[in-house]
Amino acid sequence: MHKGMVRSRVASAMCVGVALLAMVTFLTGCAATPQTPPVYVLQWGNYGPSEGQFNTLTGVAVDSAGNVYVTDSSNNRIQKFSSAGVFLAQWGSFGTADGQMKFPTGIAVDALGSVYVVDSYNYRIEKFSGTGAFLGKWGGYGTADGQFKFPRGIAVDSAGMVYVADGMNMRIQKFDGAGVFLAKWGSYGSGDGEFKFVRSLAIDAADNVYAADYSNARIQKFSNTGAFLGKWGSFGTTDGKFKYPYGVAVDGAGNVYVTDVYNNRVQKFDGAGGFLTKWGSLGTGDGQFNEPYGIAVDSARNIYVVDGENNRVQKFGYPIPDTIVVNATLDGVPWTGPVSFTVTGPQTYSGTAVSQTSAAVPPGSYAITYNSGGPPGATFLGSTPAGPQALASGGTATFTLKFKNPTNIVVNATLNGSPWTGPVSFSVSGLIDFFVASPVYSGSAVPQTLVNVATGTVMMDQGPPAAIGPAGLYYMHYLSGGPPGATLFGVTPGTGQILIAGHTKTFTLNFRTEGLASDTITVKATLNGAPWTGPLSYSMQGLLSVSPFTNSPTYVGSSVPQAFPNMPTGATFTDPVSGATGPGGLYSATYLSGGPPGATLFDITPSPVQVLVSGNTKTFTLNFKSKPITTAKVTVKATLDGAPWTGPVSFTLTASGLPTISGASVAQTYPLVPLGTYTLTYLTGGPAGATLVGITSSATQAVVAGGNTIYTLDF
Repeated sequence: MHKGMVRSRVASAMCVGVALLAMVTFLTGCAATPQTPPVYVLQWGNYGPSEGQFNTLTGVAVDSAGNVYVTDSSNNRIQKFSSAGVFLAQWGSFGTADGQMKFPTGIAVDALGSVYVVDSYNYRIEKFSGTGAFLGKWGGYGTADGQFKFPRGIAVDSAGMVYVADGMNMRIQKFDGAGVFLAKWGSYGSGDGEFKFVRSLAIDAADNVYAADYSNARIQKFSNTGAFLGKWGSFGTTDGKFKYPYGVAVDGAGNVYVTDVYNNRVQKFDGAGGFLTKWGSLGTGDGQFNEPYGIAVDSARNIYVVDGENNRVQKFGYPIPDTIVVNATLDGVPWTGPVSFTVTGPQTYSGTAVSQTSAAVPPGSYAITYNSGGPPGATFLGSTPAGPQALASGGTATFTLKFKNPTNIVVNATLNGSPWTGPVSFSVSGLIDFFVASPVYSGSAVPQTLVNVATGTVMMDQGPPAAIGPAGLYYMHYLSGGPPGATLFGVTPGTGQILIAGHTKTFTLNFRTEGLASDTITVKATLNGAPWTGPLSYSMQGLLSVSPFTNSPTYVGSSVPQAFPNMPTGATFTDPVSGATGPGGLYSATYLSGGPPGATLFDITPSPVQVLVSGNTKTFTLNFKSKPITTAKVTVKATLDGAPWTGPVSFTLTASGLPTISGASVAQTYPLVPLGTYTLTYLTGGPAGATLVGITSSATQAVVAGGNTIYTLDF
């Protein structure tokens, strides 16, 4: 027999069985059945420091509930999202203290929901709860066991063992979940088990370890003890080759996904390195990439790719046959909540919330109609696609309802530091494109909202929150009127502000009655933008002179609102807001504790530090926001011939990735159900001799934050 035929048959046999895997040292060329790539589902994120914005994304991980965690590296934080891209939480800041970070990269979640973060430039691993509570750390700079030199990737196996890609030490280190060193393997080179900058790690169901060997342009596979099992890949652009592989992930079936950074694509392989499919190209469109880095796969085979230089996360998946999906966006960002719509076609479907999925739908042409609801205060722009779309047998049709926040300017007024309403004449003018003026907006009373204000060229607003987009530079002009006998002494936060499309800016005209309430500082609070009163601990310190340094007494408050009259003044200061000059002080407000229960302080306006010039007043406002709601109420009822019925009946409530809820009687209410789309399944029981005729309003409904979703079994 010809020697080439012998070699070919031996190579084919080596690709067949897992039992022979240990014999395989170079897997490129193993035959695999080509597959169709997954489809684009959605995306979220853009450049910036705010919630849901990013600055240099590197890593991504998914927990058992389908929540998505990303390392927002240059913002030195972790952000957590739902599988639909809805912001849930964030933690971290720049520094070396517990819970702080210097350029976090790799991230992994264990079976208990603990989150492990590679804190690269602090040369350590940090461990957190799923809500960001600090649990522990280990590591330090060096080459000894348990030390690191620029670590990058991390993975956790089924037993909770933690594997770290120790980048510049060219090795993998293994620890238990508390950071106790267990083993290591690897060194610099291109041989089997050697590395040139290992970047990322992944673990399959058998606890085999896959490593992205970055500069060797290959994937290496090991046992969980470090025994070399195989490798594939080389430098290039064809199928199975890489231009610097970075991220690696494994799904439940053992398929391996690799981000091919400078080919701007993702490649999929079987566990032996057989090429299956690929997708992606350079660009900013849906399914395109600009240097993809981290990658993760959830239990439903949804694939999350960190699109690094595009500062976004893209989600891909495998469609459910004959399915209609209805999503929504607000200013281009995924949004979930109550909205009424109707989908018409061979069969008509009504919805009261998004996202919503209708399965087992007859093929045909479908169109969507928006009825009402959506994000509060937002405008409905239309749907994508705008017209009907065809649903093929075995396919999915997706409609996206698009909403836009209005672009508004709000004008308020105060008198001696307290809100004031009444007649006052003003105008607001702006530039929307360098030397192109906007329309002039006029007002005759406050408060007043100027709606749908014009925007033009792209600008950046430092915030808060920081934003970038089409904008205008608007100026407030006081004309006449206001509180009788009062004088305008300032406009806060300033007479000129940048207004980004889809945002709202507020100008406050501040009046003072001559001789009344001068040299007074008032402290107030808001909750979610509305005035709030109650117990709140804070302090106020003033600097009365720079040379020599002279401080005022420290003032302590225990509730809001609260006024501090006759505040001391000293050297000559100039107020940058009102322009007033005279004896004054530089006062700073510091939050100590208290405030609205369950809320978080996010800002002190107009600034935590202000200049108080003698004869004037100043107001500090502590702004709180409520933490996001993650649960809602679900009620299961029953009727008999249209009348309410109670008694024993067995049923279940199920949602993808969430625990099953079981019931044995109705009516029954579950007060703290995790958010998701649940399906009610009737099992047994009900009124004696009766038949179940349906479930209203639907057997599948979305459980929306803070709401009460009602299922009714009709007998």
